[in-house]
Amino acid sequence: MSATRPDPAALGGIDVHVAALATSSGRAEVLSAYPSPSGLVVEAWGPRRAVAVVPLLPGESERGGLGHAIAAALHGTCADVLHLHSPGLGARAIARAAAESSCPLVVTLHDHSLVCENYTLLEGNVRYCGIPVELARCDDCLRKTYARPDGAVQDWRSDMRALVEQTRVFVVPSASVLEHAARVHPEVRVRARHIAWGVPDHSTGRIQRRDASRSGLMGARGTSGRDAETPLRIAVVGVFATVKGADRLPELFRACRDLDVEWHLFGATEGASQHGLHATGARVVEHGAYRRSELARRLGNADCRVALLPSIFPESFSLALSEVTAAGLPVLGANLGALGERIAEGGLGWTFDPFDPVRFADLVAELVADRALVDAAATRVGTLPIRTESDMASDHEALWASLCIASADSNDGAPHPRDVPPDDELDALYAEGVRNAEAHPESRLERWVRAARQSEFYRDLGLRRVLPESTRHAVDDAIARLASRRRRE
Repeated sequence: MSATRPDPAALGGIDVHVAALATSSGRAEVLSAYPSPSGLVVEAWGPRRAVAVVPLLPGESERGGLGHAIAAALHGTCADVLHLHSPGLGARAIARAAAESSCPLVVTLHDHSLVCENYTLLEGNVRYCGIPVELARCDDCLRKTYARPDGAVQDWRSDMRALVEQTRVFVVPSASVLEHAARVHPEVRVRARHIAWGVPDHSTGRIQRRDASRSGLMGARGTSGRDAETPLRIAVVGVFATVKGADRLPELFRACRDLDVEWHLFGATEGASQHGLHATGARVVEHGAYRRSELARRLGNADCRVALLPSIFPESFSLALSEVTAAGLPVLGANLGALGERIAEGGLGWTFDPFDPVRFADLVAELVADRALVDAAATRVGTLPIRTESDMASDHEALWASLCIASADSNDGAPHPRDVPPDDELDALYAEGVRNAEAHPESRLERWVRAARQSEFYRDLGLRRVLPESTRHAVDDAIARLASRRRRE
């Protein structure tokens, strides 16, 4: 279960992760569920289709009946495991639904939602807070970022504690995200299972470079004799968002303007203009949004030798790091969270403070002056095994299977999810959801809108810069309601 519809074409995040689990699992039948204006959508994969749209009954809870809809979905599908990817949907409602269905609950820590509603932990949306002991700072931050009253952080953590108590296993992709959660909920440590993310199976080829001194192709480990005479080409990869360090780039580029560096921008701009980067005096080449399967080829065509990942928040894993290293590039990455942790532990490149442009420029100058450092790092990265989405899915399948076995062998008296007695109310609600899905298949308008959103053009559409994210979500909901109304008519 996640907050939004899983999207295999997304650049990263929960949407692409859940889609990868659904499409890469071989032994488990994975159903995905997410709330929509029409109700709780339950989808099957291979082919993808809605099997139920469970109504969200008003008044059942402060979450508009989400817990009741989840319980109906678990009951109707005879689910063996409930795997939650978005705790912020409603911690108490989800915990109650899992408890009532006797369904083992797994929670993946994609961010720091267990700690704070402001799940990036950026104080005032500016800098990493470090999870302060002084809760007055938290109140001040949430007042500015979410317009919350004093005490909101305590209420949030109390709700999350209900979820923590009900959760059987926490999937953690890094030591960093576990350490952050355990500061507030220490019991998470003993129920944590480390499972790293994977890159798409079809995009695991190393970069192929064209030698500047002679014809023919070279692998990522090869270097040209003319490398010292050419600029060091550094790829900035990922969505150009504030949390990913987009606002830090002008100052970082400006600090390096006298160096022989060429910056190549790969990723969706969310419609924002890159004029500020060109105005720094740095050499900047824009490549726009990319499809994940095409990243290695496009990095190679641009002859990039290093990737820059300047995130300003403590990431839980950094899929972009896996993708660029799978392509064979060493990384200049922020020294925060899992990004800094993985670079340091795996010898994947170099870390820096994204708020220290002077030291950053010194580090880049060192790489420009000594290309052997870059070559050695690329060789080291090029020898590492590549973890794929299939590998990741296999580890999840093993976890789910172990929970099913544990539930079957349990002596605590709780029935196995498949043996839960009939519940007329839940049966009726799920049956209505099945009828909704059968009577109202996805419309042509919805298919067209979704295809447009997944296009590279939409990801760099200038209109997105004019409309705030909240407005775009409101427009998305309006389109969904219009499509639903047309289906009913």
